[in-house]
Amino acid sequence: PDGKTVATAGHDRTVRIWEIATGKQLHALQGYNGRIWRVAFSPDGKLLASASKDRTVALWDADSGEQVRVLTG
Repeated sequence: PDGKTVATAGHDRTVRIWEIATGKQLHALQGYNGRIWRVAFSPDGKLLASASKDRTVALWDADSGEQVRVLTG
């Protein structure tokens, strides 16, 4: 949302947050048992949600990379 970062997900079950201006990886978010299907920032850019084939959605603090909550089902 701020135009400064982008989030990606790969087959390696890792979500990565990148700084657009430099291409530097800021965070590597791990903890999935299945492929990650989607990532999305909250409108204010403070949280990142990632959904996995393992039927979980993880919420992450976009600045620190800390996991806030995991939703299952």
